[in-house]
Amino acid sequence: MIKIKFQLSDNLYNLEPGTFYNIIIENKEIYRRTALFLFLEFNTDGPISFFNDATSIDAEDICYPMMNVLDLDLNTKKNLNALTKLLKKTYYDSLKDDITNLKEKIINIVKTIALELDINLIASDDIKTDDLFKIMDIRFNDEKETYLEQLINYIFVINELQKKNVFITVHLLEYLEEEDIELLIKELSYKEIILINIETNQLNKKFASEKTFIIDKDCCFLE
Repeated sequence: MIKIKFQLSDNLYNLEPGTFYNIIIENKEIYRRTALFLFLEFNTDGPISFFNDATSIDAEDICYPMMNVLDLDLNTKKNLNALTKLLKKTYYDSLKDDITNLKEKIINIVKTIALELDINLIASDDIKTDDLFKIMDIRFNDEKETYLEQLINYIFVINELQKKNVFITVHLLEYLEEEDIELLIKELSYKEIILINIETNQLNKKFASEKTFIIDKDCCFLE
């Protein structure tokens, strides 16, 4: 089981799908370190760490940081490259004959164009699988009606592409109502995805599924 540990506490806390983990960091220095920890994608020391039972694990292996919860663009170069890799791994063998036929058709089209232009052209017949995916311009359809739908879709896609099952958001409570949070946690629990949210102030919202940790201004740790 995945566990979280805070530098200000000696305890390990279980992280379970179906629970909304809300970390309130009132101390500005600790919040700054936490934000840097997330912004640099865990390539620096942070005030939280993760364990698999009692064994320490790299946050980068399991966590996906979402510093800007309004930026839900799935069609980034990193995601599209990951998608191409996934498609090749999953479907290449079963579609090998179709891909070969498609290559031949593309080469014939290029040769026909060269003949019609009556110009001496050289066309490479070394068409790689990656080239075919680029031709098709496969992209994610991220057009959803509501912000909540966009957020759920975004997390599901990242989970599938990068195999991350712990998502860390910042100031999510500023954008979602109580019923939205409950629905979000319910949807994520179906795929055993854990959500951790970081706030700087306690808001007048409390959810049935919420587990709260507080680091106050005096660096005291409360739960």
